[in-house]
Amino acid sequence: MDRNRFWMVVAVFAMVAVVAIGVLLGVQPQLAAAAAADAQRASIVADNATKQAVLDKLKSDYRQLPELKAQLSELEASVPPSANLPQFIDAIGALAASTGTTIASITPSDAQAYAPPVNAAAAAAAGSAAADSKSTPAASPSPAATTPAPTPTAPAAPQAPATVTNPQITAANFVAIPITIGITGSYAQALAFVDGLQHGTRLFLVTTFASAGSDSNAAGPTSWTIGGYAYVLLDPATATTPATSK
Repeated sequence: MDRNRFWMVVAVFAMVAVVAIGVLLGVQPQLAAAAAADAQRASIVADNATKQAVLDKLKSDYRQLPELKAQLSELEASVPPSANLPQFIDAIGALAASTGTTIASITPSDAQAYAPPVNAAAAAAAGSAAADSKSTPAASPSPAATTPAPTPTAPAAPQAPATVTNPQITAANFVAIPITIGITGSYAQALAFVDGLQHGTRLFLVTTFASAGSDSNAAGPTSWTIGGYAYVLLDPATATTPATSK
């Protein structure tokens, strides 16, 4: 009886050992493979979600493509990639006809490379700091104790607006073309011409406006001179300063 029990115990241990070995050699690798596959599936799902978000954004941008192209065309008309002076001169002629003025002359000058503006506040602060670092107050004897008279407080000086620049706009791709326009017409007609010039399709900055006559309120025709700048944003692939003829 004891011998049979012994062999029964041995058989049970043998079966347990076989099951354990089977788990280690057969089931455990399958479980590890299943876990790895599940992790890979989760990674693929996350990657697909990211790509789907990008695809949705591209679809949205594509639906807006006609609107974006229209905006680009409008901006290129305002600041073209080349001088386009003949087209600009035609626009000036049409503006003169609509305002009742007569074009006397149009004189473009050589294009000028863009120079980024200097922030006046920063320049003033830097100059003040440099002056303070160089000046050393001299020692002086202490005066007798007196009650200082109140001094009026000066009003605060107006602050210049902060200068806004774009690092993509440089002297290599952005130029200004000085243009002087001579017209003939009344004061009201000249003002209408300047207003149309500033709000036309082509960006134009008016810097000077002067009359050749002595009375700007005269009813008759008067000669006027208008100076300013037209701008060109060059294509980076073919960035060369546009040539202008006087």
